[in-house]
Amino acid sequence: MMKRQALMIKVSQQMRRMRHFGLLVLTLGFLSGQWAGVSAQQISSEANPLQIEIYATAHQVSQFCADSASRTKVADQLKSIGASKIYLETYRSGHRVPESLLSDAKEQFEKAGFQVATGVTTTPGNG
Repeated sequence: MMKRQALMIKVSQQMRRMRHFGLLVLTLGFLSGQWAGVSAQQISSEANPLQIEIYATAHQVSQFCADSASRTKVADQLKSIGASKIYLETYRSGHRVPESLLSDAKEQFEKAGFQVATGVTTTPGNG
């Protein structure tokens, strides 16, 4: 039980530190398939049913999901950390992700085994 609590605290601390960096940090920071020394298997095992869900901002969707090869790379990196769902933001600060890109990304991530949803968040300022 102590090991599980320590793992949950470690994961919680990492999530708190990285919550504002979104998919960019996740895709660049998890190339090794490990998260602060905790493997994807430890994070999402039956003993620890934590589910990893990723929220990608509209700009990140446009940048990291622009083509099939990029989406494959993102999917591989998300699998390496045990993610099961990705939220694709549709609009932020005047930037709207093209419908065709969202459709292609949704289809490819679903084929890769992810649940896919869209999202819009409120941000300060105009737009």
